[in-house]
Amino acid sequence: MPAKKSDTGRSEFRSTFRRQPQQQRSQEKVAQILKAAAAVFWEVGYEAATTHAIAKEANTAVGTLYRFFPNKLAIFHALEKQHRQDVDDIHARLMSPEFVQQPMPDMIAQTVETYAKYFENLGPRVVYTQYYANPEIYAQFDEAVDYGYIRRFAIMLRMRNAALSVEKSELIAEICHRAFNAIFV
Repeated sequence: MPAKKSDTGRSEFRSTFRRQPQQQRSQEKVAQILKAAAAVFWEVGYEAATTHAIAKEANTAVGTLYRFFPNKLAIFHALEKQHRQDVDDIHARLMSPEFVQQPMPDMIAQTVETYAKYFENLGPRVVYTQYYANPEIYAQFDEAVDYGYIRRFAIMLRMRNAALSVEKSELIAEICHRAFNAIFV
């Protein structure tokens, strides 16, 4: 289930579910499986993780896991999909005009604090680290997502300083983005 690039350059995932959970009980079971998967991926890594270990951690039958997910990669993609949505939500909050007009040290501090708090959650940490730790997952990584974040940050920089060229703002944004990624890996 690799990422598919849309016309907007943004990655979209085909459904990661074998069966879309409709009822609240099914949605809770999927959330339980995803939480367990994050714990197993964190403890042993993606490659060593098994669906049986995930089901055991979730305190559910492996058949229940397979009712929702065809394989462990689909489980990872469900975690990834949630991570991307969460990051998009964070960016929407941080890229407000009020945020952009703060003094730069305050902007940096608020950004670092927001992401530090976000990455206290195991799911985002697992997704983030497994991109870099696992060749199977990294091979499916869609660089368009990174460049989307970079472009948005470049726009924010130009909102702060209208004299900043597109090229220079994108270069600064890319350096900041790559440095940020290096810190969290």
